[in-house]
Amino acid sequence: MTIPIPRLLSLLLDLHSQPHEHVDNPPTTQKRASVAIILRIRPTYSHPPPSSSSIPSPGSPDAESNPSAATARDRLSNFFAQDWVRHGCPEVLFIKRTSRKGDPWGGHIALPGGRRDPEDADDLAAAIRETEEEVGLTLVPWREGEQGGRGGANCITVGGLSQRVITSDWGKRALMVLCPYIFLLTTPETPSLRLQPTEVHSTHWVSLENLADPQNRTVWRQDASAQYLGRSTYLRIAAHSLLGDMLFAAIRLVPSESVWCPDSHALYPPTLTSSSLLSKIHLPGLDRDPPPSPTNTPLLLWGLTLGIVADMLDLQPLPSEPTSQQESQPLRFFVWPTFSAPDIRLAIFLISYRFRAARKETVEGRVGSGVDDSTNSRRRGVEGVVDADTTAVKGGLGDRSDIWLGELPNRYKAGNRSMMFMDMMAGYHHFLRSGVYIALTGRVALAIVLSVFFYKRTKRLSG
Repeated sequence: MTIPIPRLLSLLLDLHSQPHEHVDNPPTTQKRASVAIILRIRPTYSHPPPSSSSIPSPGSPDAESNPSAATARDRLSNFFAQDWVRHGCPEVLFIKRTSRKGDPWGGHIALPGGRRDPEDADDLAAAIRETEEEVGLTLVPWREGEQGGRGGANCITVGGLSQRVITSDWGKRALMVLCPYIFLLTTPETPSLRLQPTEVHSTHWVSLENLADPQNRTVWRQDASAQYLGRSTYLRIAAHSLLGDMLFAAIRLVPSESVWCPDSHALYPPTLTSSSLLSKIHLPGLDRDPPPSPTNTPLLLWGLTLGIVADMLDLQPLPSEPTSQQESQPLRFFVWPTFSAPDIRLAIFLISYRFRAARKETVEGRVGSGVDDSTNSRRRGVEGVVDADTTAVKGGLGDRSDIWLGELPNRYKAGNRSMMFMDMMAGYHHFLRSGVYIALTGRVALAIVLSVFFYKRTKRLSG
């Protein structure tokens, strides 16, 4: 499934025309962080851009008929009116974080960004600064390049998605407020990147077509015990043997362009050695397997980053006549998280059936009806709270009033979709925990029944 340029333009214009609402920090944390969704249009072979000498500066009179009165909306429209842009391939920049001992997010796919520093003027400034520090890409929005006509501007600040509160411990503990911002590069040639070795292992430009293709959907297996039981190896092993892995929706990325950090220990991070006795046994003539090549390891987009990207892509207008069933489904990016253990998975499926059906019916019904109330913001993020392994709960810090009712925030009643990925998960944590408790209780009950049965059987045989 492709993402046509006109639909991308409509998405960006809509995001810019309806600014997101500011989300204040919860009382338990004052931390804020920003990430940058950086888009570019890669020219195609059959429609190359004009030579660099003939490309007008964004702030020059040749670029706009009235630069002093030009708005960001005009600039977006003028940019997408160019021939090489209309026939180009839209792409987004991802990073793969450097693997470090003790870092639970090492090696994961993410967006450039980080925590807001006291010297940052606002959340947007934090996103720009972190992008330059992590990948060496200096974002100069057009509003800064207007003075003097040729100010070196290289992007348009489109706007922000819904700000969201990141939590851990299954939604019980607030960590920070995350603020996603969207930037559109306006130059045919992408500036060269300079990767920070301690933070970024590699960068990857991935087409929006790749993200939307159903054939790239897969599953990410995450050891939940690593997050909730800390560094206690024995407790983690015991918990993992009981629960298995958590299964999250993921997208297999196929980059059109990748850059790897030239630092050797970033390319090949040290393997985390085990302290167990078996790990120290070496058989003569058998060497340990070398680390995999960084160019051959799969790139899987999942979790919080997938939720942010899906929220953005879900805002694109659906075609009037969808060419496939996948295009006509507003929840095309969403899959309910679960566990790999069959009994836990079955318990979660059964107890959450009505909840999931109500969520899906409500969202698809409102979006499919075409209802849209532009007076209500499509990016309200106050009600939603996203978990660190990318699940969400409603109500900030523990409100469970909507669990059985299947009701959604008011923005859905107006047909708004910008928080669909988050709101579908609102309250689902309750069923994950309950499914685990039910399955473990069933295992204990089954063990007791079997023990009693074999005890009586053995007693009869011996008597």
